[in-house]
Amino acid sequence: MPETTVVTTRRLLAHALAQVLTSGVVGAVGVIFGLSVVVASVLVLGPAGALVGLVVIPAGLALLYLMATLTPAASALTDTRGGRICWSVLVGGVGGLGWWLSVTVSEGVLSTGRTGLLLGGVPFALVAGILLRRWYLSLGFLALTLAIAYGFLHVLAVASPELSEPDRRLAAARHTRAELAITDLPGYHRTLGDRGWQLTPVDPAANRPEHRVSIIGSTSWDPGSCATQTRPGGPLRECVAEQPGLEYRRGEDWHEYRRDGVRAAVRGGLGVDRGVLREAASRARGVTDAEILALFPAAPPEPETVVEAVRKFARWIAG
Repeated sequence: MPETTVVTTRRLLAHALAQVLTSGVVGAVGVIFGLSVVVASVLVLGPAGALVGLVVIPAGLALLYLMATLTPAASALTDTRGGRICWSVLVGGVGGLGWWLSVTVSEGVLSTGRTGLLLGGVPFALVAGILLRRWYLSLGFLALTLAIAYGFLHVLAVASPELSEPDRRLAAARHTRAELAITDLPGYHRTLGDRGWQLTPVDPAANRPEHRVSIIGSTSWDPGSCATQTRPGGPLRECVAEQPGLEYRRGEDWHEYRRDGVRAAVRGGLGVDRGVLREAASRARGVTDAEILALFPAAPPEPETVVEAVRKFARWIAG
C-alpha cells in the first residue's frame, strides 16, 4: 500500500474519531450548559430571558462548525464551507431532537447526574458517526443507533407498561389498590373516603367518632416491630403480636389491628370493641377488579401527546 494512502487513511480515521467524540462532548456539555444559562436568565429577567436561547443555540452550532473545520477529512459534508454549515445543523439539530425526545419520554428512566451527562451526548455522537465519509463506518454507526434505539424502547416499555382498565380508573380517581383494602362488618355501613374505606354504625345513636372504624391499606406495614415502637410517652400505649401476621396496637384515643397478607390496618375509636376490630381485620381483603369497575367511572381518554405516542410505540415494538 502506498505511503500516501496509509497517511490518508490514518488521517481520515483520526478525524473521524475526533468528530464523533467531540460531537458527543459538545452535545452533552452544550445542552446542560445552555439549559442552565437559559433557566438562570429566565429567573433573573423573567420570560424575556428565554431570548438568551437565541444566542446559546448559534454558539453551540459555531462550536460544531469549528470542530468540522479542524477535521474536514472525516465527512464528505465537511469538505466545503456550505457542507460544514449543513453538517453542524444536522448534528446539532437532529442530535438535540434525539436528546430532547429521549429525556422527555423517559421521565426519569434515564440516569441522571454524571451518567446522565454522558448519555446526553450520545445522540450527537451517533449523528456525527452516521455522517462519516467511509460507508462502512457510517453503516456501523447506523446499526449502533438502531440497537441503542431498540434498547431504549425496550427499557421504556418495561418501565411504563400499559395500565389495565381497573388500574386506569384507580389512577384517574387518585387511589391505589393498597388504599382500598376492604372488609365487611355486621351493623356497620361502608363508604369510600379520600383515604380508604370508612365504617359507620347503622344505628344513628351509636354513630359517634369513637364508634367509627376505618380500613387503612399500605405497602409499608412492618408487622413484628412492636418492641421498637412501644415506649413511655410514645405514640403506642400497647402493641401485641397476637399471632403471626396479626398485631394489635393501641394509641391515645384509638386502637387497631394490623394484618399482614392484605397489608391493611383496621382502626377504630376506643368505643369500638376489640373483638369487633379483630373480626373486621380477619375479613379484610384486597379489592377485586370487578369491584373497582363497579366503584369508579371510566377514566377520561388520555390526550394523544408525543410522549404517549412514543410510549405506545415502545410497548408495541419492544414490549
